[in-house]
This record gives sequence, structure tokens and C-alpha cells, in this order.
Amino acid sequence: MDLDLVLSRLDKVKSNGTDKYMACCPAHNDKSPSMSVRQVDDRVLIHCFAGCGANEILDSIGLDYSSLYPEDNEFKPVKQYGKPKATDDIYINVYKFKVKNGEKPTEQDTQNYRDAVKRRHF
Repeated sequence: MDLDLVLSRLDKVKSNGTDKYMACCPAHNDKSPSMSVRQVDDRVLIHCFAGCGANEILDSIGLDYSSLYPEDNEFKPVKQYGKPKATDDIYINVYKFKVKNGEKPTEQDTQNYRDAVKRRHF
């Protein structure tokens, strides 16, 4: 992990507090800083407020995830979204409809809802 290495490859870097910076995102045609870079514990976190992904940002400055994490911790990407089943929208809508209309969802409705949401967010 090297905060200085990441910052050295960015334009218009401005301090935004202790170990917090704003910079132009190199992954899109950025004219003013729209990307947050900060150090938390032993990691460097990057976030583009315009929506560019970490892979795009790192590729555009010639780095990879190993530049953001300490050497002793191998980076393993976390799956952000699961593949929803075709029925997930139905499960979610049934649950929300019942709650909105003051009905108590059945135990099965609640379980289907939780499983559907989990598949989408984990």
C-alpha cells in the first residue's frame, strides 16, 4: 500500500483532512476534482463521485489493487451483486406490497424477500 504512489499519479490533488484527498479522476475527462482518495488503517480507498469503478481508475494510472492494500494481505475482490433469479422481483414486490398495505407478510414471503435481496447485494 502506498498512498504517495497513488497520489503521485493523479492531477489537481488537494488535501481534504488527515490522509484524505480530492483529485481529478483519471478514468474520465475530469476538469475539477471528483475523486476521493484516503488512507484508512493500512489501505488506500478510492472513490469517483462520477461513478468510475476502481478497476477503471487503477488501469488508467497503471496500478492494480496491490497498490491499495498491504503486501501481507492478498486482495480478493468481493462479489458485489449476485445473479438474481427470475422470480426475485416478484418476491420483493409481494413483500413490499403487503407491508405497504398494512398486511403482515408470511414467514415464507419474508424469507423469499431476504433471499432475493441478498442475491442482489452480496
